[in-house]
Amino acid sequence: ATAGGQVELTLVLQLDEYSSETSWSLESPDGTMAYTMQRGHYESYASNKKVETIQVPPGRYRFRITDERGDGICCSAGNGYYAMYEGNGLTGT
Repeated sequence: ATAGGQVELTLVLQLDEYSSETSWSLESPDGTMAYTMQRGHYESYASNKKVETIQVPPGRYRFRITDERGDGICCSAGNGYYAMYEGNGLTGT
């Protein structure tokens, strides 16, 4: 935990050619949005890797990544992926 009792999460996001279609959210079990990145935010990052660091209160969260067209972030439009880390450890891919 960081100062103030927050947990630091790091999202590594490799975007495809259509990066503006990508959005994601982190929500608590009750559905409250802890953090949201809206569609269009990554418009100028086509086929690039972005690293986002966020701080949230300790607890369980659901990570949800969405592609506007529904064709994902891989394959014919590039080899996109994501990984979420808590502190120094991998928490999900």
